[in-house]
Order: sequence, then C-alpha cells, then structure tokens
Amino acid sequence: MNGRKAGKGLAEAGKGLAEAGKGIGRFSENAGQLAAELRQTREALDTKHQSPIEVVLRALTARR
Repeated sequence: MNGRKAGKGLAEAGKGLAEAGKGIGRFSENAGQLAAELRQTREALDTKHQSPIEVVLRALTARR
C-alpha cells in the first residue's frame, strides 16, 4: 500500500467521523428541545403539583 492510498482512506474516514459528529449534534439538539417542550407541557398541566402517589390514587378513584 502506498502513501496516497492510505491518505485517501484516512481522509474518507475523517469525513465519515465528521458527518457522524454532525448527526450526533443534531440529535442532541433535538433531544434537548423535546425535553424542554415536555417540561413546559408538564408544568402547564400540573398546576396543583401533585405527587405521583396522588396522581395514581386520583386515577384509581376516578374509574368508578
């Protein structure tokens, strides 16, 4: 294997790693936005600040 072929392979691997990094960055950004939206939705719906046990008890008693 000569130096040019090795260099080309390394360059392609580097480009692949750069693209993977960009994809991970986009995914992380989207996950952060989703978490923020979920938090806002939860806070908007949870005006009484009930504990998880209170939520379960309310759901169990509301089925009747």
